[in-house]
Amino acid sequence: MSAPRLLERTLAWISPGWGASRARSATQLESHRLQLDALRAYEAASRQKRMDGWHSSRTSANGETEMSLPILRDRHRQLVRDNPYAARAVGVIEANVGFLTPAFTGDHAEEAEELWKAWAGTTDCDAGGQHDFDGLQAMVMRATVESGESLVRRRHRRLSDGLSVPLQLQLLESDFLDSSAGMVQGKHLIQGVEFDRLGRRIKYHLFRTHPGDPGFTDLRSSPVAATEIAHIYRQDRPGQVRGIPWGAPVMVRIKGFDEYEDAHLMRQKIAACFSVLLTDVQGDPSADRTGFTDTISPGTIKRMGPGEGVEFASPPGVDGYGEYSVEQKHAIATGYGIPYAAMTGDRRQVNFSSGKMAEIDFARNLTNWRRRILQQQLCQRAWAWFQDAALLKGYDFREVKVTWTAPQRALLDLAREVPGIIKALDRGVFTLAEVHRGLHGRSSDDVVQEIKDSNASLDKAGLGGLQVGVPKTS
Repeated sequence: MSAPRLLERTLAWISPGWGASRARSATQLESHRLQLDALRAYEAASRQKRMDGWHSSRTSANGETEMSLPILRDRHRQLVRDNPYAARAVGVIEANVGFLTPAFTGDHAEEAEELWKAWAGTTDCDAGGQHDFDGLQAMVMRATVESGESLVRRRHRRLSDGLSVPLQLQLLESDFLDSSAGMVQGKHLIQGVEFDRLGRRIKYHLFRTHPGDPGFTDLRSSPVAATEIAHIYRQDRPGQVRGIPWGAPVMVRIKGFDEYEDAHLMRQKIAACFSVLLTDVQGDPSADRTGFTDTISPGTIKRMGPGEGVEFASPPGVDGYGEYSVEQKHAIATGYGIPYAAMTGDRRQVNFSSGKMAEIDFARNLTNWRRRILQQQLCQRAWAWFQDAALLKGYDFREVKVTWTAPQRALLDLAREVPGIIKALDRGVFTLAEVHRGLHGRSSDDVVQEIKDSNASLDKAGLGGLQVGVPKTS
């Protein structure tokens, strides 16, 4: 008899009223539990036994990242350093997102374009003096994928510094954000970011130097106005203040697959060892093993002594590695949102149709990342800072409008794709400007002007028959 049932019978014998009350309560609790299970129409929300190991939390987006972010960031960086698939995934996203190029329209557009190229087209824009603005975009994107987020700080310069405009951009890793600043009393801080009562960002609490630098001892951080900082990260949930590394969903899988490959390599090494086992049926350890030889060479013929024999070890077999490896790589690529072939270089099963479909899906991701991350969080902020700095030199670009254009898209098969593009132009499905932006990553005016200049050069050289005209649209 079970202990609960024995207790119920004992209570009923001592006090029938207690026993009856306990029985009614147990019946009501069981009925309530059954009602709750019936209300959970989704199987994933049930509390059946098979779901006992499924643990979840009700934390906010910031509650999820508060304790996990530093560990996730450090571990993902280590994977990118040491694991070829993590490193390749980050590189694929960085290379394919590329950089956005501005096209200027409105009053003083030509003047704005000329000044922008003088500043953004050189290392004048970089506080570190290493990159132009395109290079800064690539570095920002890489840091955002690898570490989950990055910071760009506006650095004001003197007019006497000789820059095109008195402005430079300083790229900072997310480690500069003092997450412990959220413990300050009387302020609304979330992991180093300070908000006002309306929920607007007003300050970022930054360390003066990278906390991972050798000899870092200054644990104090200083508040920097939010107007001076561009915080770049992928926001996955409403209200999320900090970004997480993009490989977070597959980090455990990458680590496990890395260990699996190490084990497979060791197994192959063991399998490559051709072992010979000598058997002595007499079992006399002191007896001379006249048939024993230390090595085996081609053509060796060796007579064995009385009672001695030879057995060959059977190395362990290796089965299923190829299928398992492909499945794991597919999962890793999916976790990053990139095509399998782009991450692995394995295009054995790719044809034009499957490659095109993968490119279309990837292109949608790229468009999303460019617009939500690079354009909205970095490029538009940098343009606003540029306008402010240009005013100090007497340029007023407040009426200039900027359109950010993505880099050139490669065609998989010119013979198949170009005729379709031309037909779409003739039918008015696309405009010429759309095609030029999509294929060349530049404005249509620039492409047309380049065609004119090229044709003029051909005419001057007496090669007018090679002219290429601009397609006409109906």
